[in-house]
Amino acid sequence: MLNGESVEGTWELWHAEWGWDYLAFRLKDPVKEGKVKFDVRHFLDAAGKALSSSARVKDFEDLYFTVWEIGTEFGSPETKSAQFGWKFENFSIDLEVRE
Repeated sequence: MLNGESVEGTWELWHAEWGWDYLAFRLKDPVKEGKVKFDVRHFLDAAGKALSSSARVKDFEDLYFTVWEIGTEFGSPETKSAQFGWKFENFSIDLEVRE
């Protein structure tokens, strides 16, 4: 949802197997500003599907997440500075336990 309206977005899923499994979802057409609401279950389902092909992951339901990031990544070793204007208001997480 963007500004109260349902919007379809295309997401890229990046997966790296380091000492842990790193997953990043990247919106192909970034949102510059607005009121955003999304259902985390869609991301969890996509993560489970992506990790199901990994030899290291035996049962996705037994895994846990240590970090959730919402924001942006930028730069390279040559990047010296950047300015961002993120403002989070009315942030909440609705939890529904799956049986």
